Amino acid sequence: MLKFPQSDFSLWLRTDFTDDAGWNCLREAVQLPSDKGFLARFGCLNDAEYRGLTIEDLAASAPLRGNHSCVCIVDQVTLTNPERTILVVD
Repeated sequence: MLKFPQSDFSLWLRTDFTDDAGWNCLREAVQLPSDKGFLARFGCLNDAEYRGLTIEDLAASAPLRGNHSCVCIVDQVTLTNPERTILVVD
C-alpha cells in the first residue's frame, strides 16, 4: 500500500529512475522563482519504492495522499521528452 508524506505542498513524484541528471535539473528548476517573483511550493519524492507507479496505482491510493493538492508525476515521458511534459493528477 502506498503512503505519501504529509505536506501542504504539491508533490513531485519520481517514478522513473533512468536519468538522475534529468531529475535533478527538473527538481532545481521547479524551485526557482518565476520572472515575477512567484515561488511554487513543491515537495519532491525521490524514492525507488515508487518506480513504475501508474495513474491507477495513484488513484487507488488517493485517501493516502495526505494534504497534497496535486501530484506531479515525473515518469519516463517526462525525462525523455525534450519539452519535459509532466502528468499532473489532482
